[in-house]
Amino acid sequence: MAGATARQMLEAAAAQTWNVAVGECQAQSGFVAHGLSGRKLAFGDLAKVAALLPVPRSSEVRLKERKDWRYIGKPHAIVDLKDIVRGRASYGIDVVVPGMKYASLASGSPARRQPSFGRCTDIGGARHVGSVRLVFGPDCRSAAARPIAGVCPRPRKISARCRA
Repeated sequence: MAGATARQMLEAAAAQTWNVAVGECQAQSGFVAHGLSGRKLAFGDLAKVAALLPVPRSSEVRLKERKDWRYIGKPHAIVDLKDIVRGRASYGIDVVVPGMKYASLASGSPARRQPSFGRCTDIGGARHVGSVRLVFGPDCRSAAARPIAGVCPRPRKISARCRA
């Protein structure tokens, strides 16, 4: 439904841009085309105009007919299937770039209300472990806690400062 809504809004944006009837515009393969004049615009070129239009109600959205479906119910080759099955496929988590750093959120016992860092049970001790660069604890006033939207190391009451 979301895709059909976006398609309809992009067609309306093109019609508004060209000053033609919406029914004369058709979205397909990343473009909206006007069949009578041969004009076409990319979805990206229409996005700002479409974003200003009212979102149609679901009852007003027209869905494609089954005969017009290009992907649903049709066979499609999985180009990397052999690599997936053999364990050779690369995923986002497998990417390593020079100078990359790793982050970890650690939580300890809620009863102690103190994070635990492996063998270290206090934040001061964690700062002295190998390649640790930054450690912040259960205090949400820490500037380091703010970039993590909606996450607060405090397990119970979240103060107004922790909310994103």
